[in-house]
Amino acid sequence: MAEFALPDTTDRDIIDKLCVGGIDVTLRKIFRRGGLTDEEVTDLALQLGQSRQLDQILTYRQTQAIKAPLLEGGSFVKLVRSHSSYCLSLTQEYLRQEGLQDDIPFAIVDSGWVGSIQQTLSHLLHREVEGYYFGLYELPGNVRADQYHTFAFAPWRDVGIKTRFSNCLFEAVCSSPKGMTVGYQRSADGRIAPVYEKDENPNADRVQANADVIRKAQTSSGGDLQPLLRLMSRPTETEAALYGNYLFSDDVNSNTLQEVASGSLSNSAWPEGLAVRTKKGFGQKACLAEVSMRKQLTYVRKKVMHRSVYR
Repeated sequence: MAEFALPDTTDRDIIDKLCVGGIDVTLRKIFRRGGLTDEEVTDLALQLGQSRQLDQILTYRQTQAIKAPLLEGGSFVKLVRSHSSYCLSLTQEYLRQEGLQDDIPFAIVDSGWVGSIQQTLSHLLHREVEGYYFGLYELPGNVRADQYHTFAFAPWRDVGIKTRFSNCLFEAVCSSPKGMTVGYQRSADGRIAPVYEKDENPNADRVQANADVIRKAQTSSGGDLQPLLRLMSRPTETEAALYGNYLFSDDVNSNTLQEVASGSLSNSAWPEGLAVRTKKGFGQKACLAEVSMRKQLTYVRKKVMHRSVYR
């Protein structure tokens, strides 16, 4: 939100960052990503003639199609900017307080996926920020690729690993025990502190218990990804039952939590886990093959489209 208040952030930048796909994206969620209040959401939907469609789940294509009317109308971006201006000064003060504006080299470490946090920090700090990631599927536009370092898989490459990997399961099991940061506030002692959507991650107890086990397993395996990829892509019934009920949200706001292995194959956060939890025998094998093929086709297509972009 703070980035949207920067003078060189265009209306199109705002729309592109808010209208992104996900498991169960709705117009209401897009509006809430921009910080709109419930009243503003209702009024804007009425202006756009979309009141009945506010909670209709959008496909990726529909999510992209909504960009044009939101951009042309102007009201949505204006509301987003009004909320973001309040966030900017506190966010920059927090970053300054934490030493990110000191004249020393530093880097961020993140699970990854698209690298947007690094790009946002670079804009807010007015300096190039370096980042290290478990993996990246793609890069933001207009960034230096050599500043984005990956371990397991790189943008538009490593199709085999991506096909067997589940970023949603990874986040559910390995995320911070704290709740989602939604802003910053000045505390009684004058310091700036994060504001959490919820006090803690709903999986907090299990996340903390898992951390040491995962660290020891990775150390003893020398960083071998095969056990992790096998669990994610071909879980046993015990593994699917154990990990499938972790709560997860892929939205920037985590107030729409669902079990990671729930829903249908087309909108589940962990479809492989769902297939093993709900199917038997040949039906299970067919579902797992369908999920694998769909993911492989997606990553092959992206690799072909962008093969000359990332070197």
